[in-house]
Amino acid sequence: MTVEVATILEAARRHQITLEVSGDTIKMRAPKKPPDDLIEQIKILKPAIIRLLTMRRYCAFTFVLDGGKTINAIRPGGFTLSEMQHHLNDKYGADRVSDLRGCA
Repeated sequence: MTVEVATILEAARRHQITLEVSGDTIKMRAPKKPPDDLIEQIKILKPAIIRLLTMRRYCAFTFVLDGGKTINAIRPGGFTLSEMQHHLNDKYGADRVSDLRGCA
């Protein structure tokens, strides 16, 4: 999730806006009219918001640790494989993790 999308979704939450995705449409509901600039930002970021709200929450992945031990795990659906690789390198050390595979 980009910082821009996260910022807009947080602003929507603060304004009690409920976003509901139906196909390629976002329905917005709120107890009172949200600021026009927030509505405009939601419209501009609509494709990214739809992708985020409709994505799988978790994906399976595997990696090899220390050149031999295969690890199967799940990762949050918002992480790309390259972000997961970076996280695993930080956790285990870059020279210990290889052959990362999983849902993209």
